Amino acid sequence: MFDSPKMIMANAPDLLEQIAMTVTSNGTLGYRQLKSLVSSPRLADYWIQDCNTEGLVVVGDSFLTKHSMLGDWDYKSYGMELSAWERIKGESVMLELGDLKRAEADNHKITRLQIWPFNPSTLGLEEMKMAVAVSYAPLELIYESRIWGAINEMLEEYSIDADPGM
Repeated sequence: MFDSPKMIMANAPDLLEQIAMTVTSNGTLGYRQLKSLVSSPRLADYWIQDCNTEGLVVVGDSFLTKHSMLGDWDYKSYGMELSAWERIKGESVMLELGDLKRAEADNHKITRLQIWPFNPSTLGLEEMKMAVAVSYAPLELIYESRIWGAINEMLEEYSIDADPGM
């Protein structure tokens, strides 16, 4: 019988200790254990035109770019707490993927905004690494294999191998 640990949020005060106690395997199983233990903080993504990013922290691909060899996309990814998003969403210009190039041609700044249940700026570097690592949906990892490499590079120091070929 498989004894499944309770799922915890990435902002749990003892996150790293719980990961160390639970994630006991190398390779893909270790990454699956991590994804089963730590809940993805990513609730939703929006493409926002002319978003004020002051005070926001990079997440997703932009975070991986800072901490691995992954090159970032044209638009930076930032995280915002759900309660803050609720206050500003009515004033925000949300774009569909098909609108991005037109908005860019009109000299608008475009931001990929991830909505999290807590303020991502409250996480330390190590906790943020774990939060970003578990924030990707399976299809994103399938369609963009470079993300696997970046996550793998970032988690190497924790002996968690995210390589899907393992």
